[in-house]
Amino acid sequence: MKLRLRSVAETDAAEAMRWYAEQKPDLASRFYEALSSILRNIERNPSLYPAVDGEMRRALFPKPFPYMVLYRIEGDIISVYAVLHQARNPALWKRR
Repeated sequence: MKLRLRSVAETDAAEAMRWYAEQKPDLASRFYEALSSILRNIERNPSLYPAVDGEMRRALFPKPFPYMVLYRIEGDIISVYAVLHQARNPALWKRR
C-alpha cells in the first residue's frame, strides 16, 4: 500500500517540529524520527493501530511526545489526515 500525507497533516507535523525546535533543537529531530518510524509502521502494517472512529485509526507517538497520527485505509492508499497533540479533539480531522 502507498502512504499519502494530506497537506493538513504535513502542516500539523511542520508546526509541531517548529515548536519543538524553539524549545530545544534536538527535540525537533527526535520528533521527526518518531513520526518517520510511525509512518513506516503504518505503511508496513496498516492494521497495526486501533480504529477509534469508524475506519479512522490512531497511532500514538512514544514518550515524550504527546502526539497522535490519525489515518484511514482507503482501498490501496493509506491517507494520513492529521498529526495532532493528544490534548486536541481528535474529531478535528472530520473538518478536514
